[in-house]
Amino acid sequence: MLVFANLFLVLVNQSETQLSFAAFTRIDRVTAGVYLTIFAIIGSIIYIPSVGAMAKMAALSLPQLGVAIALAMASTFWWDAVKMYRKCRGNSPD
Repeated sequence: MLVFANLFLVLVNQSETQLSFAAFTRIDRVTAGVYLTIFAIIGSIIYIPSVGAMAKMAALSLPQLGVAIALAMASTFWWDAVKMYRKCRGNSPD
């Protein structure tokens, strides 16, 4: 969950006024490459038994993965609500 939360946090912190989903549509090639590499490493650690054994991790079921991603999103995307509130009030930092 922490890895997903950190990835989402990068999106949230890219702008003080724009929502994370807008930042996600503007990802450049380098950032996309970093994200894909991180997801590939996480996937190999979790779902390739020999690699997971070295890291002492077990495979997640689909519901467990969904819960981990949902919690990561909830723990980071709440800041988008703050951004929208600031934008509506007109006291945005940008």
